[in-house]
Amino acid sequence: MPNLRYAGFQRRAEHASSYASGRKLEIQVIFTTLESTRAALQTATRLAHDLDAQVRLVATQVVPYPLPLDRPPVPVALTKQRLGALAASAAENTRVHLLLCRDKRQALQGLLTPGSLLVVGGKRRWWPTSERRLARWLEAEGHSVLFTTAAATDAGAGPRPLSFPDTGTPDPYSTLTPTSL
Repeated sequence: MPNLRYAGFQRRAEHASSYASGRKLEIQVIFTTLESTRAALQTATRLAHDLDAQVRLVATQVVPYPLPLDRPPVPVALTKQRLGALAASAAENTRVHLLLCRDKRQALQGLLTPGSLLVVGGKRRWWPTSERRLARWLEAEGHSVLFTTAAATDAGAGPRPLSFPDTGTPDPYSTLTPTSL
């Protein structure tokens, strides 16, 4: 049985050495929704400025099985135009990568290198949203994931690492005691 801990460490070391050999660090923003991705792009742009890194917007477009893979329900030109406008609103040097696929997770697995630095935007909810589940899955796959919310950029609260609980909104039940019920 192979040593999985060593294999994971070796993949991360190879990934880190590729940046040490002159390749520029890349922060990848995973497209979720327009509003959430806009917030994630703003966070990634600030990080890229501080880390002297490039920003790449990664979007997947799932094509249903009745259609050929090269003929999605929404024309590729329209999708590229909207993604380009979204990327240009964040920073002028943001690259856009559009994946046509049958399965979003499988496509992301094939594209992302192990240990990638990712930013995922989503809504702040107390229940697990699809964006939060995607971010958790990416983290479980071995990537460094930063989850940010659209409200966080407006309120100045900033992004939150996944390993910390979301405590940005006050809990209305925290002031209740057993006697006040």
